[in-house]
Amino acid sequence: MMETLEEENFEVSISSPSDAEFDAVVGYLEDIIMDDDFQLIQRSFMDKHYREFEDTEENKLIYTSIFNEYICLVEKYIEEKLLDRIPGFNMAAFTMSLQQHKDEMAGDIFDMLLTFTDFLAFKEMFLDYRAARPAESTLIVAVPKSTHSWENISQDTYTAAATTVSC
Repeated sequence: MMETLEEENFEVSISSPSDAEFDAVVGYLEDIIMDDDFQLIQRSFMDKHYREFEDTEENKLIYTSIFNEYICLVEKYIEEKLLDRIPGFNMAAFTMSLQQHKDEMAGDIFDMLLTFTDFLAFKEMFLDYRAARPAESTLIVAVPKSTHSWENISQDTYTAAATTVSC
């Protein structure tokens, strides 16, 4: 029993204050990322832009502006929330310590943080989101060739056409 207690104390003593700080930040990050407010912000952003992303090797120029907007929006939100919980928090210092601790982080959190610095991870996030979306229906309106103008269409036909188009 004494030997087990000494081993536990040894394990605790090898942890540095910076490791403890890092672990605390990661714990807060998990809370922030799982929070409904963050999920809503991220989902709204992705809903707004996911149609721009295509699963091709070529990257559109607009991807860069969307990436930069995402970084500003999400990183700012996370940094503000961390500052609320950890006065004096420094996001730049934390980002540097991520490299030292990347093997210790939970996959979901690391993957999400990777979207801030790795454009390909960011693009993949959008492609996954797009693939998970229900297929959008494409409305095709066929107008028969005719000599009739729109004015000659009866009110019933117009109402039916309007109802079809407004789905």
